[in-house]
Amino acid sequence: MKNYYAPEANNFSYARKNKGICNLSYYTKITIYGPNSQDLINSFSIRNIEKLFKDNVNEAIYTIFMKKKKFISEGFIIKLSPLKYVILTEDFTSLLKYLKRKHKNFKLVTIEQSSSQFCFFSLHGDKSLDTKKPVHGNIYNVNHQGYNYNLIFSGIVNKYNILDHYINMGYVEISKEVYNLFLNSNSVMTKLDRLNKKFRIPTYLSITNANNYKFKIKKKYVSIKQFETTKNLIVTRDMPIYNHDRKKIGFVHNFYRLVNKKFPFIICVLNKNKHEKIAIIKSNNQEILIKEYNKY
Repeated sequence: MKNYYAPEANNFSYARKNKGICNLSYYTKITIYGPNSQDLINSFSIRNIEKLFKDNVNEAIYTIFMKKKKFISEGFIIKLSPLKYVILTEDFTSLLKYLKRKHKNFKLVTIEQSSSQFCFFSLHGDKSLDTKKPVHGNIYNVNHQGYNYNLIFSGIVNKYNILDHYINMGYVEISKEVYNLFLNSNSVMTKLDRLNKKFRIPTYLSITNANNYKFKIKKKYVSIKQFETTKNLIVTRDMPIYNHDRKKIGFVHNFYRLVNKKFPFIICVLNKNKHEKIAIIKSNNQEILIKEYNKY
C-alpha cells in the first residue's frame, strides 16, 4: 500500500484546484431490503426517495431524517437494487432505533447494520467532477445542500484498491477536516442538530427539496448566506447578525478559517423577510461589517 499522506494532502487550496479523495468509511451503513423498504425509509426521510430515485439511479440522495418535528440525523441513501437501499450516516444510533420500531409495520423488510461490509469515499476539487466509474465499486453524484460532488461506494475488500486507483490518477487523500472545509466553502450547513430551535425546521426545509415533509408549521422564511468578516476576530456559534438599523436579522451557525485567508468565514441563518445587503456582527463591543460572497 502506498503512503497517501503527501505534504499537500491536508491542504485545502491544493486539493480545491486539483483533485482530492476523502475516506468516509467511518460513516455507519444501514442496509434495508425487501418489499416496501422504500416505504419504511420514507417514514422518516423528509425527501421522498421513491420519486427521487425514479429518474436518478446514478445519484446518492441527500436527506434529513425526522420523527415528526424531531431531528434524528442526516445522511445519504444509495439504491443498490429495486428492493435494496443503503443509508450512510454519521449518527446512526437514533435512526436505527426508530427504523426498528417502525419495522413491525413492514414485516417483509430486513434491516442490518452493515458498516463492516462497505467502504465509502467522496471526491472533491475543480478537476474531480468528470471522474469515470472506478474499476472497483460504483460512482454516484450527490447534491448536498446545493454542492455537487461524487461519491464512491464499494465492498470493504476494495478499499485500498480504490485508493491506489485514484492516487494513480493524480488524486491526493484529504482528511476529514479538509472534507469539512469543502462543505463549508460551498455553504453546506453541518451540525444540524445544533441549530437554533426557532429556525430549525424552516432551515431543514430551505436546504432540501422536502417533498415528503408531512407536518404543518408556521411560515418562517429563512435564507442561508455565507459571509467573510472584514476584521480578524473571534466568531462564536449563535452570534447575532444585525442590519444597518441595528435590528437582529439572523445568527451565525458555521464558522471556519482558511490558512491563506486573513479573516474568518461564517455561514448564517437569516430571516428572509428582513435580510438586507448590509450586515453587521458585534465582537468586544465593536461593530464589524461582514460581506457576502459566492466563491473564493
